[in-house]
Amino acid sequence: MRIFNSKTLLFSGVLLSLSQVQALEFGGMGNISASMGGAGVALKNSQWGLYYNPALLGTTKKYRFAYSFGATIRDHNLLKLANVDIKNLQSLPSQISGIFSTTQKAVSRGVSSASGTTLLGASTLAANDSLELPDGYFGEVIKNLLGNGSGGNGTFTEGDLAKFLGSVAGNSMGNENDLDKAVENFKKVAQENPEKILGDIQDKLLQASASAGGNALLDSIIKNLDSDSVSGLADLLKDASKGDIDVSKVVGALNGVEISQNGDASLSKAIKDIQTIENTLKSNNFSLSSQNGLVFQTKPNDDVGGFGIGIFGSAFASGSASFDSTHNRLIIDAGGQYVELGISGDKITLDLVGSSAKASGTSSGNGKDIYDSSSVFSDSAKHNISLSGLIVGEVPVGYGHSINIGAGEISVGMTLKYLYGVGYHVSKTGNFNTLSGISLGNAPTMSHNFGIDIGALYSIKGFSVGFVAKNINEPALKLSETEKIYLNPQLRAGIAYQAGFFSLAFDADLLPNHTLSYVAPKNQMVGGGMMFDFKYVDVRVGTMYDLRNPFNEGVIFTGGINLFGFLDIAVQSNTHLTQIRGMNIPSYFSLKVGGGFSW
Repeated sequence: MRIFNSKTLLFSGVLLSLSQVQALEFGGMGNISASMGGAGVALKNSQWGLYYNPALLGTTKKYRFAYSFGATIRDHNLLKLANVDIKNLQSLPSQISGIFSTTQKAVSRGVSSASGTTLLGASTLAANDSLELPDGYFGEVIKNLLGNGSGGNGTFTEGDLAKFLGSVAGNSMGNENDLDKAVENFKKVAQENPEKILGDIQDKLLQASASAGGNALLDSIIKNLDSDSVSGLADLLKDASKGDIDVSKVVGALNGVEISQNGDASLSKAIKDIQTIENTLKSNNFSLSSQNGLVFQTKPNDDVGGFGIGIFGSAFASGSASFDSTHNRLIIDAGGQYVELGISGDKITLDLVGSSAKASGTSSGNGKDIYDSSSVFSDSAKHNISLSGLIVGEVPVGYGHSINIGAGEISVGMTLKYLYGVGYHVSKTGNFNTLSGISLGNAPTMSHNFGIDIGALYSIKGFSVGFVAKNINEPALKLSETEKIYLNPQLRAGIAYQAGFFSLAFDADLLPNHTLSYVAPKNQMVGGGMMFDFKYVDVRVGTMYDLRNPFNEGVIFTGGINLFGFLDIAVQSNTHLTQIRGMNIPSYFSLKVGGGFSW
């Protein structure tokens, strides 16, 4: 049975069902603002005024040139699926069954071992009174519980097990040989005084297990037994002693099984994996963006102002896996027996599913029917994964002009930009086997348009206050032949202070911006930072925060350094780490490499 394909889910998304979609977020072009908490609307000491606020083109009397290339990844729960060990999960029921039953060894008169040694002598009881112990770990545990056995030489009968059950129950059945009566009497006493019987039988089972060498899985099951499981223990011992045991009898007799980590690596891994899958089923998201550009601006003068031109290339993809709401249970087909996995605190729970289930609250009916109609692994499940992405090429041409008004300076600007869009949308619905790969399907959809940005800035004595409105004409680009993305207007304000080599800036989105993500459809960023700009090097730090993020992403820390102009590195990262294949990866991370010159 196959489950999540990490490469598929990495780029999967929910089907965008609307014919008109509003997007995209404001973004972060260039290295300087990216490393200062995304602030750039009022920052004069930057080469990227053409992107953040065209009014900046008419301010600082310098020529500017810059380039930047980078990518940003944002994840919530999906990347963790790469850690899931499906084989380990699917082997849990068989691991449990394997403890209780492997190859059966008949312990009866005249049956010899592989070495030819007679296992039972003539003094033993009749063959129909003998036990067939599992030739495995639990068989050794039962032997340790029963001692030497009535037949001696390690041979055992039903009477030996009846005496053991009677001794635990503390009644006269300890002197009887009728196993069925001993089981019924044990159940009766267990119902009357379950805690005492539970404690006694747990101690004896753990001692017997220790004598057999110890088994973390069985010991964990024993330690997690409760009073509801006591009566079933007698049935379990009876079935196991006759070689009639499988995972359904174990889980059913014990009213479900609980397993704690207990230092066992495979159990610990299984618990983490089940938690990961359950969290992914509840909520998941993945987005990838890349913003790259070249920009040049002229030296402004009082009469003409300043001009800027650039080439920007951006790519946005975001989505999440949508799971069939009717198939959301972790039920595993354990060789024809159906067992449901779950989490209770730091424990794994296994409950039998089907008409033979004894645990309260478990489903009644045919186990296979329940599996087919409810399991996340069922072939009839209709999960959906899809990818929606947009590549936007821009050629912006901007103009900015500043006017001295005595008490400071007012600057205004406008950018006209040609837009070229490449939209792509592919989706697939089915079970995990059919979703193992997504074909490329139809060719990408091309479209053209233009956008308009306007901006304003007021400056006095080193302080600047700015405002920008991007895409005020709300241009549309095609995502597919039937779907359009509208680049909604984006409103952002900023404030900055500059004195010598020191700059301080802060920006805030005035309204939320739309995104491609189905489960996180809006973002609204606030952030700021500082820059120390020396002759051959500058250093920048800052923080930013998404007011609309639904995943408790936390504060994003930013930083950057420029060496000699031509080498600039900017990084953004939050502190929520996800471990992927042994590596700790932030759920939000951005890296940009570029350079910039002003003269």
